Parts: sequence; C-alpha cells; structure tokens
Amino acid sequence: MRFCPKCGSWLRPNSTVCRKCGTEVNGKLRLDFLMGLISREREEEKRRIVRDRVPAEVVDVSEDAVTLECGFPKFEEGDVIGYVTPTGIKPLGAAMSGGTVVTIGLHKPIEVEEGQTLELCEAEVLVGYDLQLELIE
Repeated sequence: MRFCPKCGSWLRPNSTVCRKCGTEVNGKLRLDFLMGLISREREEEKRRIVRDRVPAEVVDVSEDAVTLECGFPKFEEGDVIGYVTPTGIKPLGAAMSGGTVVTIGLHKPIEVEEGQTLELCEAEVLVGYDLQLELIE
C-alpha cells in the first residue's frame, strides 16, 4: 500500500497522481529509496557475516565440488556458503555434507589448490539481498 506524501491519503496501485489532492507521486523515487535501504541492510549483514567467518583448508578440488576441513562444525547440508576476499564475499556453492569436513557443490569453477586456506561464511542472506536489488534494477 502506498500513501500520498502530501496529504497521507491512500493511493491506488500503479497510480502516479493522488485522487484527493492531485499531487504527482514519482515511482522512481520510491525504487531509489528501496535500493538504498536494501543496500544498507546488505552491507550491515555482510559485516556480521565477516565477523563469523571460519577458516578452512582445501582438502580436495574437482570441477564441480570442493572439500574443505574446518576447525569446528559450522555448516550443515544445504547451507549456501561463500568465502571472504579482500574485495568482499564471493558465493561458493551449497554444502552437500556438513560437519568439520564440508563438501560444497560449486556454482561455478573456482581457482583453488589443495592445502590453500579459505575464510568461509554463510552467504544465503546476501544472495537474497542481491536478488532483490537485481529485481529493482
């Protein structure tokens, strides 16, 4: 539901003019506001996720899966997992098995080697924010 910013009366869906006072309501301003709000929420969630990251060593790599050993069991089967890079959080894939040894089905091939350490984090919430932002654009 939308309301007129001038008089506060209810606006019909897809309407750009208030029936009561005649004020024009720009839909683009509303979308820009939503994009800003979602972007700020995404950044706050990203900060929380980075604080809760888990170091993991790459045990095995194949074309469509990677197996990592974590210090403690943080991830369960079905979790969407990402890894922390200097530029942000990159999506990795979905956990096919949980526990201290996690096998992840990759969304796309990744350049890692056995013995390399990655900082893992939960990325499911970020994917949701990214989808919302793409829909608005």
